[in-house]
Amino acid sequence: MKKKRRLPLFTDILFMLGILGCRLEYVPTMVYTISYDPNGGSGTVPIDTTPYKQGDAATVLEPKRLIKETFVFAGWNTKPDGSGSSYLPGSLITVDAELILYACWITPPDTRTFYAQRLTDGEWYELNADLLAEGEHCMIYGDRKEGIPIPTAEAIIEEYESVIYPAMTDTFGAIEDIDENGKVIFLLLDIIDGYKGSGSYIMGYFQPADMYRYGDYSNQADMLYLDIDPLGPGSREFYASLAHELEHLINFSNTAAKDGRSQDIWIDEGLATAAEYIYGGDPNHRIPYYNADPYHSIVYGNNFFVWNGYWEDPLSENVSYDPAANYATVYLFFQWLRIHSRIGTGIYKEIINSPYRDYRAVTEAAARWIDPCFAEWETLLRSGMLANVCNAAEGFWGYKGEIKTVCHYFQSTGGDLWQRFSPGEGIVSAFGESPFSPNNDSGPHIRYVGLSRTGELSETPPYTGDYLLTFNANSDAGASGYEQGYLAGTGTAFLPRDSGIPDQFLPNRYPIDVRFNRDGSFSFSSSGAK
Repeated sequence: MKKKRRLPLFTDILFMLGILGCRLEYVPTMVYTISYDPNGGSGTVPIDTTPYKQGDAATVLEPKRLIKETFVFAGWNTKPDGSGSSYLPGSLITVDAELILYACWITPPDTRTFYAQRLTDGEWYELNADLLAEGEHCMIYGDRKEGIPIPTAEAIIEEYESVIYPAMTDTFGAIEDIDENGKVIFLLLDIIDGYKGSGSYIMGYFQPADMYRYGDYSNQADMLYLDIDPLGPGSREFYASLAHELEHLINFSNTAAKDGRSQDIWIDEGLATAAEYIYGGDPNHRIPYYNADPYHSIVYGNNFFVWNGYWEDPLSENVSYDPAANYATVYLFFQWLRIHSRIGTGIYKEIINSPYRDYRAVTEAAARWIDPCFAEWETLLRSGMLANVCNAAEGFWGYKGEIKTVCHYFQSTGGDLWQRFSPGEGIVSAFGESPFSPNNDSGPHIRYVGLSRTGELSETPPYTGDYLLTFNANSDAGASGYEQGYLAGTGTAFLPRDSGIPDQFLPNRYPIDVRFNRDGSFSFSSSGAK
């Protein structure tokens, strides 16, 4: 019978190694750190608390508001005099010892004084800005006190030249070169808008006064003001904002700069939100805000057509101040135009190039490229509203599956409820008992249509269906006052508010725009500044 061999124990191995004269020693793992030196600058340097083992790859960090008088930050170097190895923020470095990275400072090729405005009170101020980077079609200046790094500006140049500029000019048109340098100036600054960490903020703006060679505060340049806080220069959100503001510049270049007549605000903003889609490619970009309706203004009729109305005035007693709803609703409307147009985004240039500056620029393009019936504003407006109610996969009352919206309906607790409607506003109410006939004192532009769950319309009184759409078809966006309309009676809606759409993430900050007049003034009701 064979004897089983015993495997050597760990103690046996140690004994044998001792006989052979071998010694086991514990070799500790070396841990290193990376620190950053301002090298004569002032402000905040990055702090890296990560312990690195030898051979680890570390990401070089970017400073925030690190400044040095008359210089700009250009990167990091392993030597204070810049004679060592250079590294840009975001690049990788292999760690093999304790490492100190020193700020590199260079003299900017140009420094310029710009005028800007505090949006909290409208007062003008001067700021010194350094030229950080220059491309074929743009120049980037940064407010000196913000310490914006040159590599950040160079990354913006790359995205603008390769993606944003060709997409925006191809879709919307050419840019008026007021200062005859062939380049748009981007001024990076922290826009003074009263933002305190949540709520609405100004993501950037275009100032028409800069396009004139007169005026006390004109910078006499085709330029945009781009916010760096809370956007963060170079973020995806920042680039969408750049595309949005660039549309305003292109729109002005092809309308007011040619004949002194600007497009209605809702058209210009609709095209600017379309620019966000063209850059980002996400049709649901502003849909979460629409679906959430956080201030319940959309369900009460808040819509894009009258841009500076009841819902957009923070100085009134209106507790539902909600300018962000304008952007959500106009974004949907211009997505509807794109989706149903036979030329897709080509319809946007048709609108800009129209000789009209009001709703007719849109109805003319829609009649030509979607359907002749949309030559009538009432028909076009109603179809856009019904699309948000029905979400039909086919036909005009939906978005062909690209976008899904919540059906915002009003459910009354008593019959014969009336509401005031500005031009372009509409409310969906749930039927209690049908048919429904509104009182005969409705406003002259108030229209009604009943809608069933199967998509059938009831267009003459008495109205039947599951929902009633009441809207103001007045095509004059500048009309003052309201018109009275009625909602359907009591009852339970057939479709729940979520319409099968899951909850969507809603950020705690909402980018909006500020609308300037040609003299440089602006209205608080459109700026959102508080």
